Amino acid sequence: MLIRASYGTLVKMGMLRGRMEAEPRTAYLLQHSENGCMGSCSFCAQSMYNPARKDKLSRITWPLVELENIIDKFHSFDRICFQTIIKPRFEEETISILDELSKCGKSISLATTPLPADFLKRAAEKGVDFLGIGLDASSESVFKLVRKPFSWEAYMKFIEDSVRVFGRGKVYVHLIYGIGETIEEMMKIMRRIKSMGAEIALFSFTPNENGGYPDVLGYRAVQLYRYLLSGGSELKDAFLTSGCPGCNRPFYNERPEGPIYNYPNREMLERDWDKIKEEILRIMEGEAWRR
Repeated sequence: MLIRASYGTLVKMGMLRGRMEAEPRTAYLLQHSENGCMGSCSFCAQSMYNPARKDKLSRITWPLVELENIIDKFHSFDRICFQTIIKPRFEEETISILDELSKCGKSISLATTPLPADFLKRAAEKGVDFLGIGLDASSESVFKLVRKPFSWEAYMKFIEDSVRVFGRGKVYVHLIYGIGETIEEMMKIMRRIKSMGAEIALFSFTPNENGGYPDVLGYRAVQLYRYLLSGGSELKDAFLTSGCPGCNRPFYNERPEGPIYNYPNREMLERDWDKIKEEILRIMEGEAWRR
């Protein structure tokens, strides 16, 4: 069965040659369709309406591989993350892929779009213990602006259903900073998500071309807010990649030369800590809200 795997995942498996400044702790896999995803998200290279290459998602290249050729190569990862796309019968194919992945003995995360609660229960039976939901937009107006599939209400219900199936703290709602929202809107939806029993995984917008990367100071502000909502106690942890256990997504949103939005490990975080402290001071002085 053909799927896509992130470039870093394949390098760590020994399937590709390459140098990595930071290794992924999670093996990242993506469902494949020759025509791309039927969703119309304006920021996503996988959308069939986007002329971008279909081996790209955010900054990362995702080569095609046969699942059977990598099924015995997950031993060095903490977790497997499988991300669906929208295409005919993708639900049944997802269950088949999860059935194969469950044989690896690794924890499995599933990132997907609104689906029936019965599907969630089937996924849990196949070993999925954490669920990711790509809400992405922080308000209904931005949701419409970026042409997300389904409806805002469908996503809210899906979050509720997912928490009922997997439990509080086991569902991560993905939010993207830099697609048209305000900081206040992002903070408001984060509070709502937390009140529903879910957690937040933050992403920064990655433009298809050079330039156009979002403001780092605003991103630091929402990172801090997310961490405080989650009851964090060690300030530095706020700037590490947020998401399921073991998810560090090295350079998924950022260029290696920086700026780094989500730090994939403590070594890189400590290297930049003095710069981050300056950014925190500027946030306290109100600069993030004047941009």
